[in-house]
Amino acid sequence: AAEEIFGELVPVADGSEEASVQLKRLLGDAEGRGERARRAQRYVLGAHTYRDRLTELASTVGFDIGAGAGEETAVLLAGEGTGLGVAIDSLLEQSLAPNEVLVGVPPGPSPEPDLDRLAKRFPGARVRTLSQRGGARIPERVRELARLAASPWVAPMAPTLHYDPHHLRDLVACTRFTDAQAIGFAPATAEGSHRYVEAV
Repeated sequence: AAEEIFGELVPVADGSEEASVQLKRLLGDAEGRGERARRAQRYVLGAHTYRDRLTELASTVGFDIGAGAGEETAVLLAGEGTGLGVAIDSLLEQSLAPNEVLVGVPPGPSPEPDLDRLAKRFPGARVRTLSQRGGARIPERVRELARLAASPWVAPMAPTLHYDPHHLRDLVACTRFTDAQAIGFAPATAEGSHRYVEAV
């Protein structure tokens, strides 16, 4: 069953000799072990929780419950002129499609071609450009975008920061096991541990 559900994410040994080889491999490779754990956690939280099983049961008996109900997310991008390229490239690489993308642009050149790429990559998402007044600071502009979002969760993305392809997926997965009002991420030096903090 473990092999059928998890494939290579969970090592399975057919005997003591193979178990010894598997254990030595796991114990001798902390980085590989950590990466395997992150992939397994992502897999379980994305498709194998009690919520997923209950959704499947409800669907079987005729109830239509959306798989991601309550997890809808709006990505917020507030750039300076055309300086949204890195953030849009990161967004295009995401393994989880956002439900909305709100792009705030100050007066000046418009990033319409990039928005076309977003609409093609995420056909079900609502992609909107909002003209924002010039001179406003980025935090103020992000708050303005957040107020316009229809989704219960918002994910601001810095215009010049490159994000991991699973950034959105991992943040949304946290909504399945915490009742926190804000969920954020720390740099890679935090070793991927989940913890409560005073501020994000």
